[in-house]
Parts: sequence; C-alpha cells; structure tokens
Amino acid sequence: LNCPDVCAKMRTPDCHSVRIKPMQLSRRSIFISAVLFGAAPTLLAPLNAQAENSRFYLGARYASYSFDPDNAVSADDSTGYGVTGGMLMSQQVSMEFEYGNSGKADFTGSNGTIDSGKLQAQNLAVFGAYRTPGTIYLKLKAGISIHWLDAIDIQCSGRFCVNTLSEESGGLAYGLGLGALLGNRFRTELEYSAIDEDINLISLGILINL
Repeated sequence: LNCPDVCAKMRTPDCHSVRIKPMQLSRRSIFISAVLFGAAPTLLAPLNAQAENSRFYLGARYASYSFDPDNAVSADDSTGYGVTGGMLMSQQVSMEFEYGNSGKADFTGSNGTIDSGKLQAQNLAVFGAYRTPGTIYLKLKAGISIHWLDAIDIQCSGRFCVNTLSEESGGLAYGLGLGALLGNRFRTELEYSAIDEDINLISLGILINL
C-alpha cells in the first residue's frame, strides 16, 4: 500500500509506504487443516448419495493468508474463507469462479508515519482448472484475479494520519493442490494459491456436485 498520493493531497511531507513480510503459517492452522483433510471421508460418508456425476459444483474453504506489499513491517497470521462455483468442461477440465476474504490481520510498522493497523484482502477470480484422474489427484489452476487490499484502523505517530488506505489490483493468478474424491458427490482439496504477487494463501476446501 503506497501512500504518497494521499499524503501529497494532505500536504504531508513525512510519508512512507507499507510492506508486509510473508507471514509464516501457524502450527495451529497446519494442524487443523491436516486433521480435517484426514477426517473428511468419515464425516461426509452419510451424506454421500449414489448420484450421477454433475457438471456443476459448489464449494467452501478455510484459508490462511500471507501478504507482501511495499516496505518492511511485521504482521500476524490472517485466517479467512472463500466460496467456489464451478462447471465441468470434461472429466478433468473445469471452469471455476471464486470469491475470497482474508479476514483482518494486525500489522506493525517501523521507521515511518504508520505505526500499526489491520490488513484485509478480498478477491474475485476466474480459473481454468485441471485435475489428474484418480481418487487421489493433483490439481493445477490458472486464471485472472481482481483484489482489493485495505489497511484499516491505522495508527500514526505523525501529525497527519488517514484511517484507511486502499489498493485495487488485478492480474494473473494460479494454484497447485492435492485432492481426494469422497464418493460420488463430495471431494476435498488442499491448495496453495497466489492471487497476486502481493497475496498468497493455503486453503482447505470441500466441494459438492449439484
């Protein structure tokens, strides 16, 4: 998040950009993802009806986000969510539409006007996805994402301060994942995704054929 334009309008001479170092995933997030991934077949077995394959599917995911905009500060882990809608183009290829929300992550600045605040990202993306054949499979996806990155509840040490800074951007997005079929209707997927050069996440999701 760069603020020179904001500060210029406010005639504020002391202005620095904010850069968030990539966040390390917490042990708690990794443990929860691993447990849910392993337990998913047992938890969903009663719901797994013997239905024919559908072209359309919906999904939801739990995600751990990391950020990397301009100049160095520290940030806490951020946990968020996402929803997915997809359409099969063939047995292995599909088109997916995603919305993601990172939730709020505390950050602390250094050697600048901005002392602390919270980060939040939202994105809309369209992907082409390929899944390898098999009950356990690999997933590759690539597409375009538009995201909104906000720094909110900003605390400043200088005389002039703004409460919110926002950035809108878009570009290439991609991901790599490991998935498992859970009968005819359900599947679970563990993914790494980069929705921009500044934002990436690891997510665990459940998909259901309609």
